[in-house]
Amino acid sequence: MIGNNKVFFTPETGIDAAAQGVEMCDKNVRHQFPDTQIIVTDILPAHTPGSRFYEDITKVNVHQP
Repeated sequence: MIGNNKVFFTPETGIDAAAQGVEMCDKNVRHQFPDTQIIVTDILPAHTPGSRFYEDITKVNVHQP
């Protein structure tokens, strides 16, 4: 569920900050547990299409670093 809570703050912080938060969590886990297999998936959809929350999740999921 990494990233879902960050989307609550996208009006203040932006899409890039939410996507970078997911990337930083991934890097931290890889650093702490280098032999662990990590699977990163999209943020699960929430709310209804057209709502800000839903649309921001979609934008974070397609974000390219």
